Amino acid sequence: MGSSLGARGIGQTAVSTSIMTFGDPIEDLYWIYRRQRVPAFVTVLTGRTPQEYIPELGRYRIYEGKEALLYLIVRSLRPEKVIETGVQFGWSSLAILAAMRENGVGSLHSIDLPFVGHGHLTTDGNFDDTHVNAISDTGRCVPEYLRSRWDLRIVADPGASTAELRRLVSEGPLDMFFHDSDHTYANMTLEYGIAWPALKPGGVLYSDDVDRNRALDDFAQSVGRTKRVFRIHPGKPPSLGGLRK
Repeated sequence: MGSSLGARGIGQTAVSTSIMTFGDPIEDLYWIYRRQRVPAFVTVLTGRTPQEYIPELGRYRIYEGKEALLYLIVRSLRPEKVIETGVQFGWSSLAILAAMRENGVGSLHSIDLPFVGHGHLTTDGNFDDTHVNAISDTGRCVPEYLRSRWDLRIVADPGASTAELRRLVSEGPLDMFFHDSDHTYANMTLEYGIAWPALKPGGVLYSDDVDRNRALDDFAQSVGRTKRVFRIHPGKPPSLGGLRK
């Protein structure tokens, strides 16, 4: 899968799955520069090849697979409006905002329902260890110089989170939606369904922890798009996924 897969490379017929691998941390550069998995995945989602942006990752100390992908997707897509659900300490937010800084355009609207302590049990019966040490720690790793493009909204309950998402999409179309909040089938399906109609043609729906359930599979089928997934850790199921509208 190479750069020939652009805007017309994503079919709207049968749902299929394409798996790419990032490799373990010590092999990141090998996968990026030699195997070309990251650029190919980004090209499929954005229609643009991100090769020229790869050297910038070190400038912002972005080495983790999820954050590297986010940075390259945003650099390539050049979105004006991105909505993110789920922040925690803000590593993903940092990657998005850093890419927007380099682009010279874009705003990030983040919604977070902080869990303090050691995580929580989801409605699917799975333990989610996502948490912050205190509500004030939400987004703490985002430096001040990146915050001018950031609209961080902290909410108190799931209902308020859904209401904020609906409010944000009602304020105008968006170019990218990133789900990284409560990874239950019900919530993932709900958020995808709210964000998708607001996405511009060519916009990207991107999601973490797609291996936890069939939410992205079923949603892709419902909208007639091809699901693309990416394996961060060798030997584990692909955990990142996306659709292009």
